[in-house]
Amino acid sequence: MIHPFLIVAAVGFLGGGNADARATAPLEQCGAYTLAHQPGSVAKGGGQLTLLDRHGHRVHRIRSTIVSIERCEDVIGDSTPELIVSTNSGGQHCCTTFHVLELGVPVHTLLTWGAGYQSELDPVDLADATPAKELVGRDDRLSGFAGLPAAFSPTLPAIFCYARGMVVDCTRRIREPLFMELTEAKDRLKAATSPVQRRAAGVNVVALSLLIGEEAAAWTWLTELAADTVPWLLEQRAALTACMKTSALAPRDRRVARCAGGTIP
Repeated sequence: MIHPFLIVAAVGFLGGGNADARATAPLEQCGAYTLAHQPGSVAKGGGQLTLLDRHGHRVHRIRSTIVSIERCEDVIGDSTPELIVSTNSGGQHCCTTFHVLELGVPVHTLLTWGAGYQSELDPVDLADATPAKELVGRDDRLSGFAGLPAAFSPTLPAIFCYARGMVVDCTRRIREPLFMELTEAKDRLKAATSPVQRRAAGVNVVALSLLIGEEAAAWTWLTELAADTVPWLLEQRAALTACMKTSALAPRDRRVARCAGGTIP
């Protein structure tokens, strides 16, 4: 079986007054559309992806410092591939944004998601009895929470589902990955050897418990595993609760702003 993401020769006229989709760009195919792709670079920028229909007419374009084609894969379960593209703004405060395009007529953007410093958004079949796959990424809203160094700040799962023609946040509904990560967070808490590691693991335990809806149990575990960290975590409780009320689908700036509270130790 030939994968729908086929590389074809970059030859000939792009057509239809699309001179800005450079004729020298490599051409690729996803579904019914040809992709003219310039990756760009941090130093020079110039990233661009142009979708061309079978007549060579431009139907969609994405521009950023860096533009990467991540996947051409059927996500929603209709036997037609979706196109997953990432863009990166570059620079010291660079951020990644994912674009999920439904390749019908016209091309429809199913999801534009700011992933911040994270670089993954993968279609995964989480066996929820629907033909569509879930899109699984990492939410970095807790980066720097309460003064935690970025290297220690936990990330959270972000799970998106396709339902009734749109993508919705279903992180709280698909609970098995949350329980798995909670077990891992508790293991890190047990193994932590420094105060900052205990604080970071404790924040992770509380945040995941809030997503699951079992916050009360988290404080029992924390008292057993890291009693010295509990007073500091209790100071962060209100800020962390407010932080976790924001949907993973919210713009990243809003997610991070809602999580900017907390007391620096």
